[in-house]
Amino acid sequence: YQYNGESINLDLVNKYEFSNQFQLITGVNYQEHSNNTITPFGTIEKDIANFNTLDPYASAVYISNYGVSINVGGRLNVHNVYGNQFVYDGNLAYSILKNEVATVKLLTSYSTAFIAPSLYQLYDGFSGNIDLKPETNETFEAGFDASYKDWIQFDAVYFNRKETDAIVFDNSSFTYGNGSSDASGFEATTKVMPTSFLTLNASYTYINRDKLEGLN
Repeated sequence: YQYNGESINLDLVNKYEFSNQFQLITGVNYQEHSNNTITPFGTIEKDIANFNTLDPYASAVYISNYGVSINVGGRLNVHNVYGNQFVYDGNLAYSILKNEVATVKLLTSYSTAFIAPSLYQLYDGFSGNIDLKPETNETFEAGFDASYKDWIQFDAVYFNRKETDAIVFDNSSFTYGNGSSDASGFEATTKVMPTSFLTLNASYTYINRDKLEGLN
């Protein structure tokens, strides 16, 4: 068994503050990955198993004086194998209560995602699938976070995610494949600090899927 992989990741980021209320973050990310593997199940050739991406992105942040904050961003994924994919996200938060004793903030977000298969998922001699499609999804979230003095924090969020061509592992064929499954649910977390030397953390997540595929 011989595994050789190389990855290059370069990121250039610029943050410009127009004022205390408005910021603009721009940047570009470059990634290059290659793999050369020799196993009894097959060989992954470096000349074949490689890809690179170039991602320019931008994000604008606005923080008002009356409790509202907005973040809007976009990213163009230029993939040498799967072409160009544009993803974006938006976040909105509103502080309905903020003082020395307690804080309560409402929040919501919407985002899209593009996930290309990894070199292993594509080319592995045992479980790889050269015909894998990239995964796309979109997610909506809404919830709140709250705190009381310095000893308790609590947050809860509802989410709804729609997947297309999700990359899953098939238990019957022992290979990677594409499937689609929508999911919704909620998550709650709390942090309690009753004394200076004790911190208690608890969380609960409920996920409802319309169907399950493999190890998805």
